[in-house]
Amino acid sequence: MSRTYRCDHRGGFTLIELLVVIAILAVLIGLLLPAVQKVREAAARIKCSNNLKQIGLASHGFQGAYDSLPPGNWFVPDAANQSQGMARPDNAYGSIFFHLLPFLEQDNLYRSSYGTAAGWVGNHYLASALENQVVAVYICPSDPSNDGQRARGSYVSNMRALPTWERPRIPSSFPDGTTNTILFTEHYARCLQALPPYGPVERLWTGDASAFSDRNLPQISPRWAGTVNPMPNPTVCIGTRIQTAHTGVINVGLADGSVRAVSVSLTPETWYRALRPNDGKPMPGDW
Repeated sequence: MSRTYRCDHRGGFTLIELLVVIAILAVLIGLLLPAVQKVREAAARIKCSNNLKQIGLASHGFQGAYDSLPPGNWFVPDAANQSQGMARPDNAYGSIFFHLLPFLEQDNLYRSSYGTAAGWVGNHYLASALENQVVAVYICPSDPSNDGQRARGSYVSNMRALPTWERPRIPSSFPDGTTNTILFTEHYARCLQALPPYGPVERLWTGDASAFSDRNLPQISPRWAGTVNPMPNPTVCIGTRIQTAHTGVINVGLADGSVRAVSVSLTPETWYRALRPNDGKPMPGDW
C-alpha cells in the first residue's frame, strides 16, 4: 500500500527573525555612520584647503601683475581718497576677493561688473554689481551658514597683513617671514554682529566685513544664527571673530602661498603673532 506524504512547510521569515535582522542592520548602520561622517568631513576639509590654496596663488598672481598684494577693500589702481577713486574712470572698487577674480579664472565675471554708479565719473568695475553671483572657490562645504543662494564667502582676509587701504608687498612687508603670517582664513559666511543692532553679517564682495581684525582664537562650530546675548556668547557665531566647522583645526592661507591646518589649541599669543607680519618676535614652539 502506497503512502502519500505532504509537506506544509512554507518559505519565509517569521516575525521574530525579521526583528532580529532589522536589529542587526540598525547596529551596523550605527557603527558605519560615524566612519562615513569622518570621511565626508575629511573630504570637505580638503576642499576648503584647496580653495585657500587657489586664493593664495591668485594673490601672488596679483602681485606679479601690480607689484603689490591687493588691498583689503579699496580701489585698483590705488587712489589717495574716495573722491579721487570715484572720479577716475575704468578703475575697480571692492574687497580683496573681488580684485582676485581675474586671477581665479573668473575674468568674465569680473568684467560683467563694469558699469556706472550714481556719483561716479564714467564706468568702473564695481563689486556691488555682483551681489548675487556665487563663486565656488569662495565656498567651503563645511560652512553651515553658506546656503549658496547669494554671493557669500567662507573666507576672510587678515586686516593686519592686508590692510583696507594699503598695498603690502612680498617679501618686504613681511619681515617676520611669509611662512609665519596668515593672509586668509576660514570664516562663516553669515554671522551675527557682536554689538547692537544684532543681525547677520554677510561677507564677500564689499566692506570691511570681508576681513577680520579680532585677535581671539577661532570659534569652534558655533551656531551661526541666534541672538548674541549675553555678551560674549561663545556658542553663537560672532561676526568680528573667525570660525571653523572642522574638528580641532582651522585652515589658514599663509603669505608664502601655502595652506596649513592650524590647531585651534594654539596659545592666544601664538595665534596673535601669526596675524601680525612685523612684530619682530620669533614664533613660539606650538606654531
